[in-house]
This record gives sequence, structure tokens and C-alpha cells, in this order.
Amino acid sequence: MKLITINTWQGRLQRNLETFIKEEQADILCMQELCSIEGLVAPWIQGATLQTLQQASGLQYSYFSPTNSYDLMGEEVGFGNGIFSRQPLANTNTVFTYGGHHKITAESFVPNVRNAQIVDVATENGSVRVVNHHAHWEPNQKGSSDSLARIKMLAEVLRHVKGPLIIAGDFNVTADSDSLRYFKETVGVRSLTEELGVKSTMSNTITPWEVACDHILVNDQVEVKHFTVDDQLVSDHKALILEFEVKISG
Repeated sequence: MKLITINTWQGRLQRNLETFIKEEQADILCMQELCSIEGLVAPWIQGATLQTLQQASGLQYSYFSPTNSYDLMGEEVGFGNGIFSRQPLANTNTVFTYGGHHKITAESFVPNVRNAQIVDVATENGSVRVVNHHAHWEPNQKGSSDSLARIKMLAEVLRHVKGPLIIAGDFNVTADSDSLRYFKETVGVRSLTEELGVKSTMSNTITPWEVACDHILVNDQVEVKHFTVDDQLVSDHKALILEFEVKISG
């Protein structure tokens, strides 16, 4: 199976991303900074990123977990994390690591509201638990005590997972940061970004930062067939692509 994770940058390069997703034909997509409009809005508008990309992917099943929403052209836009899948999504759950969903107005905005999506996806060898997360942000690739406190909340939820586990997303810190080091040790996962020796997961033609902040983490019940960080310009982040199988137990 193929899983791709990408921070969509709120759809700023939506047409590039749409072409990329059509060509890759992933089985599971984990996306952060995804926008959704339920109303009938022109597909080139950034707010319809979820609807446009799901159509491009050909993936039937989706799960959207907004962190906030706002009004655009008379419609409500949701903003948050989304998972698309070729197989049905079971046991869907959203865990907030800071704040909760709220509507943005001129008087009300809560920064750094974050959540993680947790789903089960069937494979030929059994189910795999997939987690899609956009973690706490600050201008420090090593994070802070806030980064650590918030990742601890997610670690507590996942530390007792017994089966195959894949965690993907924009963690906003490097693998050697205190927060991600704690997370890896507590949950029992390894970072493929770290193992590949990736120096940056940012699209440096757009951004001045060089930091490997996007990660796919797996436990020992997931067999990695191939992992790469794709250099195509689809966002301010690069896409991470994992081809995997669930190991047969016993």
C-alpha cells in the first residue's frame, strides 16, 4: 500500500498538488492545513481544497477534523486535518492536543489549536492504525516545553496501541528534539525521515527554512517497502511517500 502525507499550505499551490495526487495514486492520504467548503464553490478557490483533492485522488472515503472555521463568500470554510482512503475508515477519532474547534471572527482567534486524527484502515494482512497530526508550531526547530507538553498528550493516547501503527504529519520539530525523542520512545516508533537522513522537508524554493519537520513514524509491525521525500513543488512542504505492508503476526 502507498501512504502520502503533506501539509497542503491551505491550498496555495492547489493545482500543482492536484496533479501530483492524480499521478501518485496513493491508497491513503494524510493532509494537514486542509480547507473544506461543503457548499457549491468554484474548485479553484482555496477553501475547497478537500473536495478538489478528494476528487483528484479517486479515494472514496474521507475523514475531516477541523480545528477552526471561518466565513468565505457566504460559505463556512473548515480548516484542519484530513485523511482520504481507498478502504473504509473504522474507529475514527479526533484528539485535540491544544484547544478545541472554534469559529474565527474579528474578535475571536485562538492560535495553535491542534488535533490528531486516529483511524483504522484494512489491508490484505490485517488492519493498520493510521494517525494524522499537525503539531504545535513555534519558530524553533527543537521545539519547547509547550511542544513537549502537547506531544505527551498524544503519546498517552497511542502508547498502548498493540497492532501495526503509522503516524504521519507535520510535527514542526526535528527528530532529535526533546518532544519527538520522547514521543518515539514512549510510543515505540521510529522516524523514517530521520533514518533516511533528510536535511529538510521544506520546499526551499519557497521558504527560507531548512528543517526536517515532517515525519512518518512506524512501529515494528509495519514493513517499510520504500520511503522517499518528494521534491516536486506542491506546497511549502514536501510530500512524504511510504510504500508498506502490514506484517503478518504469528
